[in-house]
Amino acid sequence: MKTTRKVLFILVIILIFSSCFSPWDGDTGTFSISIGGSGGGRTVLPWDKDSYIQIEDLVHVITLEGPGPKQTVSVNVAKTVQFSVVPGLWNITIKAYNGQKKDENLVAVGSNSVDIKPGSNGPITIRMGLMEMVWVAGGNFQMGQNGDGSSDNAEPVHPVTLTGFYIGKYEVTQAQYEAVMGNNPSNYKSDADAGEIQNRRPVEMISWYDALVFCNKLSMLESLSPAYRINDSTDPAAWGTTVPTKTGSNATWDAVVMVEGSNGYRLPTEAQWEYAAKGGPSASNPPKIYSGSDNANTVAWYNGKTGTPTNDKTHEVGKLAPNELGLYDMSGNVWEWCWDRDGTYPSDSQIDPVGALSGSLRVQRGGGYDNDTTDLSGNIRSAYRKGYDELWRNLGFRVVRPALSSENTYTPGLVFALINTGTAYRVSRGTATGAIVIPAYYNGKPVTTISNGTDDWWGNNAFGGTQNKPNIVVTGITFAAGSQLTTISGYAFFYCAKLTGINIPASVTSIGLCAFQGSGLTSINIPEGVTSISEGAFYECTSLTSITIPAGVTSIDTNAFFGCTSLASVTFAGTIAGDQFNTTAFPGDLRAKYLVGGIGTYTRNGSGTSDSPYVWTKR
Repeated sequence: MKTTRKVLFILVIILIFSSCFSPWDGDTGTFSISIGGSGGGRTVLPWDKDSYIQIEDLVHVITLEGPGPKQTVSVNVAKTVQFSVVPGLWNITIKAYNGQKKDENLVAVGSNSVDIKPGSNGPITIRMGLMEMVWVAGGNFQMGQNGDGSSDNAEPVHPVTLTGFYIGKYEVTQAQYEAVMGNNPSNYKSDADAGEIQNRRPVEMISWYDALVFCNKLSMLESLSPAYRINDSTDPAAWGTTVPTKTGSNATWDAVVMVEGSNGYRLPTEAQWEYAAKGGPSASNPPKIYSGSDNANTVAWYNGKTGTPTNDKTHEVGKLAPNELGLYDMSGNVWEWCWDRDGTYPSDSQIDPVGALSGSLRVQRGGGYDNDTTDLSGNIRSAYRKGYDELWRNLGFRVVRPALSSENTYTPGLVFALINTGTAYRVSRGTATGAIVIPAYYNGKPVTTISNGTDDWWGNNAFGGTQNKPNIVVTGITFAAGSQLTTISGYAFFYCAKLTGINIPASVTSIGLCAFQGSGLTSINIPEGVTSISEGAFYECTSLTSITIPAGVTSIDTNAFFGCTSLASVTFAGTIAGDQFNTTAFPGDLRAKYLVGGIGTYTRNGSGTSDSPYVWTKR
């Protein structure tokens, strides 16, 4: 094993779940995770290319949380680990450590929600990176409002609407900064309090421009598209050899622009910072004075904190209580740079604001260890703002990343509810109408099920109507890219008369009883992962003209396609045993012809009358 310096490395790794799922044995499924092995992406890359280690030299701690007992396994060699779990949606987290499993040795983290189901799921990836990020769902809030209703608001208080985003769980630490930048400029490089980890104290003594360089370098290391462009380049190496220490002092650097459509790390806007500090959509009403509490002593390092032996320096991140989103140190410890120029707030409502158009000062938020709860109207309050231009020993930053398009794209009015012990969401129509878009994720968790949550089949028409009163307000269903949908519950689209087509995501494995009965479908795809077509699933879809039954389907239940009077072409890609193919599954003699002819395409003649019965012929 190659010896390395004590530095936190960047890990950009794709962990592949093998497709060796065994057949179900009762309620248990098995799968494996492989650490190390051959192929690209095996090297852990530090900024210093002279020092490196291999993935299999790290200690990987794999944690599974889901519908069954929690499982944790440590792997410190190249190894394939077998798991046996209860089927369902599991959140899989992997933490990689360089050496012993201690916070100061944490190299990278990654997580993903995976639906464990029968058969081969194909490769599943978990992206691991340096920063622990927390999802903040989009929403509305009153920017500038102090939590106690005092006159110390940041005026004028105004409504702001934000798109969802990810934000760092902690302030950027000295270890993280050094891993990316190759140096640690902090004033507090030693003298950590007893029980605190020195390199997990926040980095400080960094300029606003240093933070931009860090963001772009980290994005490049993790194969993300950098957020900032200076001197017509997103590579900080092209920005100049000297990073300015004061904002507004260098025309080239001050002309920085945000790269549209980039997905890399960046500083939060002032609105993003305040929204997250107040708890985002989980905020109380009114919001807490400080981030997570009305009592600063429980959530903030500040001058005057009781029970603290040292108020005159920074502290390890994450030692005090978090706020409603699980974010630490949004109040106190160090001030945090934001993207915005310092300027007067607008009075009207804003959507995703990015601050003033001009000005040499940049906004800092949250207050530091040397501020108290009364000076300058209490500058560790969530709503307090201040413009600044230089680096200082109480000033650091945290990072954000934009949401995936699939996490922000959905039709207003949809109703979401947590399922599977809080690891996923189900969705129903609510008040949504027209061409409806269903997201892949909501509040950072996958949307896996179409259902309104009732156990009553007839009442579970999540988007549908009734036979006597068909739904005519749903005209289309589209699933956002990266859809995680696995289940379309019974009666989900029952008598959606205007629904003429739907591209069911490949991830779907279950289509319930009468799911599309009486809908206006003219075409439909059945995903490869579906093994059974339920009773009445497409019953009386009178406009449906053709269908392909994928190879994975092993049973077709009663009336699955019965009453589909326009159905003229059916392709069978696999074998279905006679006792699993119901006699009323299709109109006419298709079952009998298939049991003789087997795999292939069958076309229909006849109009279905006694004089002209449906007769199927294999092409």
